Amino acid sequence: YRRFRTKKLREVARLNSNLAIVKQNYTKVLAEWQSKEKSFSNQVSEKQNELERLSQQLQEYQQLYDQISPSDKEDALMHSDIVMTFRDMTKPRRTPIYPSQSDWDYLLANVERCLPSFYSEIARASLSKQELQVTLLTRLNFSPADMAILLNTKVQRIVNAKGSANQKLFKKDDAKSFPKNLKHLL
Repeated sequence: YRRFRTKKLREVARLNSNLAIVKQNYTKVLAEWQSKEKSFSNQVSEKQNELERLSQQLQEYQQLYDQISPSDKEDALMHSDIVMTFRDMTKPRRTPIYPSQSDWDYLLANVERCLPSFYSEIARASLSKQELQVTLLTRLNFSPADMAILLNTKVQRIVNAKGSANQKLFKKDDAKSFPKNLKHLL
């Protein structure tokens, strides 16, 4: 009976020890979790406040921007950093610099913001990538030679893309009337 009792006591002692260790670890992990949860809640709250503040600023700036005349918006676009960057890329260089996809995306975003009617019209048309780029550059008064430099292609391909875009947007087959037609899309 003593052996059995001793064995039972050792087993209970071992269980007690394991229980104490697990309970201690549980308490420690729970405290860490609660601390991180509180920290996370604070971070979420801070980000929500920041989003509210930025949303309010965005509305204020949008209201101010909406008061600007379309011609002033177009002038601002023509003198924007991205358009000037594109113009700079057309300068003769030993090693040419071509616009990246992010440059094109940024240009398109600026056109969408400054010329929303124009953007919505070209967005509705099923223009190829090159036709879209040529359309944007034509609207921004780039010459066919400058477009050829930016798109790393021949001037004839630019003329062809203008003609194709003119057909898709205005149902006219010539490339010559394309710049004039684009000006009507304010």
